[in-house]
Amino acid sequence: MKETKDNEIIIKEHKNAWKKGVLNFDTKKIDWDSKLTWASKMLNPKRKAEFDYAGLSQKIGKSRLTIFRHNNRLNLLFGNQLIELNEKIESELKRIGTDLHLTLKRDGKIVFENKYKQIKSVIPIEEDPTPFVDAEDFDLRILIHNVLTEKERKNRIFEKKPAHNNGCNALKGTVAMSVVKRIK
Repeated sequence: MKETKDNEIIIKEHKNAWKKGVLNFDTKKIDWDSKLTWASKMLNPKRKAEFDYAGLSQKIGKSRLTIFRHNNRLNLLFGNQLIELNEKIESELKRIGTDLHLTLKRDGKIVFENKYKQIKSVIPIEEDPTPFVDAEDFDLRILIHNVLTEKERKNRIFEKKPAHNNGCNALKGTVAMSVVKRIK
């Protein structure tokens, strides 16, 4: 990855762990820097895992949805619409048939609404061999709702960690909370 500026945020594609890009906060555009392949990166024993991203992005229908932290503020970007996800934001998630409806409100007024089919795993979750996989791992809207409804998680997601952690705690709040949820 190239060196980033103060107005740039490293973003990871939600369903494709090998695709990373740089979101320019001013232009609200993502420059996809790399689309790594399994053979070129994962199977290379000299390749170190990278967890230095501060946001996730996913295509929902024809539009791109991105959640990221910039200047210690959690934000949502949908097209050119930028929404700060502060303490006044309320999230509502409904499944109607195969559609997933995510609504964000501030002071009772809708500031964001998205209705589109739910994005699912290729393998049904109940058959996935990974013990901690959840629906939020496939549909970013579910992750956003879960983060917004769990205050501690909202405060931790994409939080910068000291260099001695090698960045492995970038999603600590997300992964840890998902595992704890399943154990309860």
